[in-house]
Amino acid sequence: MSGILGTTTYTDSSQQELIIDDALIINITLASGAGNLTRGTILGQQRLALGTTTIGTNTGNGTLTAVTLGSASQFGSYTLRCTATATHGGTFSVTTPNGETLPNATVDVAYTSPRINFTLNHGATDFAVGDTFTIPVIAGSGKYTTINFSGTDGTQIARAILADDTDATSADTPSLAFVDGAYRVDHLLWPNGATTNQKAIALFQLRDCGIVTQ
Repeated sequence: MSGILGTTTYTDSSQQELIIDDALIINITLASGAGNLTRGTILGQQRLALGTTTIGTNTGNGTLTAVTLGSASQFGSYTLRCTATATHGGTFSVTTPNGETLPNATVDVAYTSPRINFTLNHGATDFAVGDTFTIPVIAGSGKYTTINFSGTDGTQIARAILADDTDATSADTPSLAFVDGAYRVDHLLWPNGATTNQKAIALFQLRDCGIVTQ
């Protein structure tokens, strides 16, 4: 859980190097495995997670495996519904939580998209029209970690700047983060290999959160 501590003016010289103007700081939890992080690290937040797939009252006994989030997954339930049958096969429609229809999925073929990824596998009894699977995308832990540009759980989006050196190598660890204010861009810390384009997108995302960099 995060709690707002308020607007803080730092007199510590090391903090002043990072901060240009009064900073809004909140309590956060860094996720275990985030590592030993230094103040100024750009953070993402674990906002999404996969729930437990629900199997409909299906005729077929095939399975749904290899379910993963995509980079543009939405909160809510994705519905897979058999629309055409085939021996050891079949076709399923794929519907997003907001009712958008995605390209169809084919049994025994890996389905990949920015929204959701999975594989439908045929069973001894073929799927019948109307068979369904429901994939819930639920709220994530809300914990923070270094921005992960290849993430799919929300950590790929810049949400905050770490305000205090914190070691979260082996356990969830409380810390502090800046979520508003103005900061010096040359004092921000990025993951190794971050590209110029990735940094530009992340800075735009921070601006949406109320964080200005100069």
